[in-house]
Amino acid sequence: LFSIGNLHADKGFAVITDLEGDVYVKLASDKEESFAEIDMELKEGDEIYTKETGKVDLIFDDDNTIVRLCENSRLVIRKIEKEKETRSSLIELLKGTVINIINKVKGVSNSFEVKTPSVVAAVKGTEFAVEAGDKESFVGVFDGEVKVAGLDASGNKLHEVPVQKDREVKVMFNRRDYLPQILSWRMKQKKEMRDTVMKNLHTYQRLKQTGML
Repeated sequence: LFSIGNLHADKGFAVITDLEGDVYVKLASDKEESFAEIDMELKEGDEIYTKETGKVDLIFDDDNTIVRLCENSRLVIRKIEKEKETRSSLIELLKGTVINIINKVKGVSNSFEVKTPSVVAAVKGTEFAVEAGDKESFVGVFDGEVKVAGLDASGNKLHEVPVQKDREVKVMFNRRDYLPQILSWRMKQKKEMRDTVMKNLHTYQRLKQTGML
């Protein structure tokens, strides 16, 4: 279950800034899926997914949060709220991998959560990746700290553990025995994608400023 959030907060949106390969969206307002497009806006309840060759970059919170959805992945935007001094977002990763870059902004509290079938990862400013499978999830931290909690069979949070920079944690569904370890080779590959994601964002911003998008 998901809370309805702050009824007085403004509803934000995410924008597709770059994509490659097969990427599709299923908007909450539409019955049919469609091809994703650069500069498309996604709101609460919208779903986006990639196939074997697909990947897509999204920005949240006025460019302060960047998310890359990797190949064979699917996510739903559950919450995007913004007020003068706060930002709050929740995405549900149904399968696959997301890389997240959450930038701290002076005077703004930015809360960002990724939920999978087996884990919730919560941050206020950091860089991390999440991989979701049917019965297990991995959270790898590239900068800052991420608070990670497993989920029980009812979807309730289990105990929370802090995961520091260059560490990762594997969380099995409805299990409490999860401890941070050093980053795996697989997660280090995800970390190396960061520069590409940021380069794509800067290209998008430049095109917007020049009126080419």
